[in-house]
Amino acid sequence: RRLGALGPPPAEGEPAEQTDVATRRESLRSQINQLKAQDAGAKVLLVRADELDAMIGNLTQQKRFEALFQFYPFPWAPETLRESLPEFQAVLERVITSPVVWWQSLEEEERRQTISLRVAVLVFLALTIGWILRYWLLRRYGRDPDWAAPSYADRLWAAIANALARGAVPALLFGGLWYLSWTSQAPEHSLFWLMVSNFFTVMAFFSLAWALPYAVLSPDLTQWRLLPVTPHNARRLGWRFTLLAAAFAVQIFFTAAHQRIGISDAYFSFSTFLLNLLPALILLDTARQSFWILEDGDPQAPQEEVAPEDHLGSNERRFWRIVRRLVAFIAGISIIASLVGYADFAGFLISCRTWV
Repeated sequence: RRLGALGPPPAEGEPAEQTDVATRRESLRSQINQLKAQDAGAKVLLVRADELDAMIGNLTQQKRFEALFQFYPFPWAPETLRESLPEFQAVLERVITSPVVWWQSLEEEERRQTISLRVAVLVFLALTIGWILRYWLLRRYGRDPDWAAPSYADRLWAAIANALARGAVPALLFGGLWYLSWTSQAPEHSLFWLMVSNFFTVMAFFSLAWALPYAVLSPDLTQWRLLPVTPHNARRLGWRFTLLAAAFAVQIFFTAAHQRIGISDAYFSFSTFLLNLLPALILLDTARQSFWILEDGDPQAPQEEVAPEDHLGSNERRFWRIVRRLVAFIAGISIIASLVGYADFAGFLISCRTWV
């Protein structure tokens, strides 16, 4: 624009322009040429950056794939057990004694600041507000045991209210506590505070994972169930989903501890087998068809048990049969993979976890 403001240069045969204008014109043209060269160089660098990004992505995927199929010692081998059991005891001891170690590492002034009345008040207020919100949700939108035949819309709203009251509200409280612990930056320097923040994380996860199945199954009030399985199966599935959530919570907790402490390959293989075994067995158990017997008609009336496929179209029958068998297949493969030493692959199948 500055070059254009000078106007076109004199044509051939016209009087020469003033020296300062000609000098300014030449300077602007020189700057424009330099900028064009820089722009071309930047475009070349952008292309090279894209190439490097693609190469890094490919290498990362290759590394992740190789890590998934890394071979570890057999978890059942005598050598593995001899090495893993003392290490498990050492890991457990470090986790248990981490509060004492952390407290002893503090100066007197830091100890006084740690016991903060402000934090205690915030926790008390959060618990009070959470309890009030939970009570209001259950009172206003919860399930009424005297309501004999609620509509599907009423059951759906009641399930959402129960999931929020029993799951989301506690999860938010634990999430707030996690935020308070993590923003202190203590987890970066202390195993104890890493365990504390990780505990709040797994409790938030457990709250949601426990509340959602119970909201859908409603094992205590059969007329409010969204999924019309038999009352006996609703209770059995509720307990199994609770146990599954607890198993995953324990797995998440100890995985974070292992990553912070550092463990041997033998112990990693052994611990992965133990931490994956219970969730895999629960998934195998819940995939059985006998758990998914449906009721026909009024859920309160005595009904003959029928298979889920009798209520569904052919495509839906095929879909849910495939899902059930796929879950069982993945759980079985995870157990076999951990038994033969592919611990990363087993952990990935059960919890989509990888160490890369």
